[in-house]
Parts: sequence; structure tokens; C-alpha cells
Amino acid sequence: MAKRIIIEVDDKLLRVAEVAISPRLARIVKLFSIPLAAEGELLDNVQVIKDALTKHGLVKGEVDFIVNRRTVEIREITVP
Repeated sequence: MAKRIIIEVDDKLLRVAEVAISPRLARIVKLFSIPLAAEGELLDNVQVIKDALTKHGLVKGEVDFIVNRRTVEIREITVP
């Protein structure tokens, strides 16, 4: 099964799911959230996000990133 990482972010939480995908089935393997600092931008939370992803064993993978806001920017990102 191929694995994908799904990340959804709002102003308070970054929600992460690791999903195993086959042609007929998708199964959630890991599911957790990362609280974000109340002040500042997402980039201010990079080290916290990196540490949490590493702790859960997510270091590389195909990622779908979902942003909850009216204006969405689509761009490639690399999480250190």
C-alpha cells in the first residue's frame, strides 16, 4: 500500500493523518494534531511542527496540504 500524509491547518491546530492507500481501500495509520502558537505565522511554528512529525516517524512522503481560509495559495513547500 502506498502511504500519503494529509495535513490540514487552521489558526490553532495542524492536523496530520498518515493514510495507507490501495486501489480499493484507504486506511488511517496515524492521526494526531499539533497545537500552534497563538501569535505569529505558520512559519513561526516550524520547529514545533518538525519535532512532532519526526516524533511520529513522518520524515518523507507525498503530502496533501489543506488550508482553511478564503484565499488559498497553492505552492510547493518543504518541511525541514
